[in-house]
Amino acid sequence: MHRFRGDVASGSLDAFAVGSEEFGRAASLLERYSFHLKLRSLDAIQLATALGLRAKALFDHFVACDRILCEVAVQEGLSVINPGRV
Repeated sequence: MHRFRGDVASGSLDAFAVGSEEFGRAASLLERYSFHLKLRSLDAIQLATALGLRAKALFDHFVACDRILCEVAVQEGLSVINPGRV
């Protein structure tokens, strides 16, 4: 945790608040993907936040090791890096 806070403080990482817009987008993702792909709620919040940041051109790639999360991210049009699949 200390290293993470240091990275945020130094500007190496940016932190973004999660608000009602992200929770609404996450609910929509769960409606579309939770039954047939088993998308989980916290993953939906992570993905919803990424989609919002992409809309603001604030990132290039979505990075995750979870196969389902990566699959949904691709279906939502994100460029995905999965370090677990080499």
